[in-house]
Amino acid sequence: MRPWLLTAAIGSAAVCASGRASAADLAVGVGLVEAVAPAPALLGLYSCAAVSLVLPAASVLLAPTLGIEWSPELGAWGFSGGLVMDVPVAKRLGVDFIASVVHDQAGAAWSEAAFYAGIGAGVSVSRGAWTLSPSVIAFHGINVAGWTLAPGLGVSRGF
Repeated sequence: MRPWLLTAAIGSAAVCASGRASAADLAVGVGLVEAVAPAPALLGLYSCAAVSLVLPAASVLLAPTLGIEWSPELGAWGFSGGLVMDVPVAKRLGVDFIASVVHDQAGAAWSEAAFYAGIGAGVSVSRGAWTLSPSVIAFHGINVAGWTLAPGLGVSRGF
């Protein structure tokens, strides 16, 4: 199992998580994340789907997130969890700080799963219930060696 696979999975959940809220809102999102090795070499593309709870807290929004990612080209998939802190800087614009943990494995190889932790940043642009969130997250292996950069783009809708 290659460490960068899990990194990409973690990033995708965080990318899908962001949104705006005036009270606690549920949000669902989809996104794409590209795993990039230190070289930089493109390693694989992951698609993701996630659900988050968007909570106003003081002058920021917090969005704990659970998601799932899949890379058809790599035959890998995984679960992810994260927390996005969105700091509003304009009416429809926020700066995001992201912390995430990802699980990644090939097929049904549960015993060979890799785990990654990552931090990153992004921007959220909102229009009504919809939010577009580009971001970059750096992941480091927890039970495997290595690290990966994961630039991504997510779209979410609050309910």
